[in-house]
Amino acid sequence: MSHMKKLSYSLEERIPYLTNRVASAINELFSLDLAEHNLSIAHWRVLSVLHDAGDQKLIDLSIHTSIDASTLSRLTEGMQRRRLIGKKRSKQSKREITVSLADRGRELVAALTPKALGYEEMILAGLPEKDVDTTRKTLRLMYQRVMDFKSTRRGRGIEAGP
Repeated sequence: MSHMKKLSYSLEERIPYLTNRVASAINELFSLDLAEHNLSIAHWRVLSVLHDAGDQKLIDLSIHTSIDASTLSRLTEGMQRRRLIGKKRSKQSKREITVSLADRGRELVAALTPKALGYEEMILAGLPEKDVDTTRKTLRLMYQRVMDFKSTRRGRGIEAGP
């Protein structure tokens, strides 16, 4: 009689669970600061990417914020109404939309960036810089692998899960 090893997922050992748990906890804290300005984490991503990278085509902004294009389109409509950003159609292509940071958006980034950096400092306190750099590199690589995997699955006509 063969002894089968019991299959165990061990959630506490899984990278997706651990990274999601950290991100959720930090986002929960930062969301309280954002809520004072009637902003969400998604709004913050848009504002901070535009602040750091400058004007963006909507499709590039979607990639840099990890917000899907249709959700981002609706989100930026509301942000434009609130005068946090500006949107204009490209002269080259009527379908291409460029998004830029408005003064009000810039003020919010200036007010909220110290809080965002403070939360990151808190979770990184006492960790060797080398470990932090390795963690950043590793997480970027993991993300790229997932994106590559999703694009190959889509190419085979299989819906990307889970």
